[in-house]
Amino acid sequence: MTICACGCGNEIPYKPWHKQHPPRFIHGHNTLRGEHLWARSSNRRLPPEGIPCACGCGGMVTECKSNGQPRYPKHGDKLYLPNHRPRGEDHHLWKGGHYKNSSGYIFIYLPEHPRANKDGCVLEHRYVWEQFNGRLLKTNEVVHHINGVRDDNRIENLIVLTKNKHSSLHVKERGGITTTPESVRRAGRLGAKARWG
Repeated sequence: MTICACGCGNEIPYKPWHKQHPPRFIHGHNTLRGEHLWARSSNRRLPPEGIPCACGCGGMVTECKSNGQPRYPKHGDKLYLPNHRPRGEDHHLWKGGHYKNSSGYIFIYLPEHPRANKDGCVLEHRYVWEQFNGRLLKTNEVVHHINGVRDDNRIENLIVLTKNKHSSLHVKERGGITTTPESVRRAGRLGAKARWG
């Protein structure tokens, strides 16, 4: 007689192939956390009574949906009740509250900031300028990097511009193309020459 090593106290039913490979756990019992998880099959559904929320609150997760469709969790998934997932320092991918996005801008974790995004993060260059000047940016203001390096957030490298001035500044830097009627006509002629020329 072999008892399951997860601590449930149940006896492992004997199968003929156990002679060569004696099992330590009943199929579907987690080897690390001692939780009874759903079977490893293609249609993994949660048990009717649910499983405990992974945050430790004592609540039971009874349904698990993604984009309005039922989701069948993988073996070993941690499931949480809505808004119970760890955030900030409690998250397993926490790296100190700083990260760089694909555009090269640095974000910092400040969930108490009034302009924080849904993840509780703020663009660092905006936050540095606001702290130095002692006020929040207006909705039509943009912080511009003078040297063009997006992760150089020293205060001497930051100026505030309106959105219109910021756009026209970047247009001039990229070749001086503006949207005056003459420039639009010239661009149209050049485009037609390239297409039919």
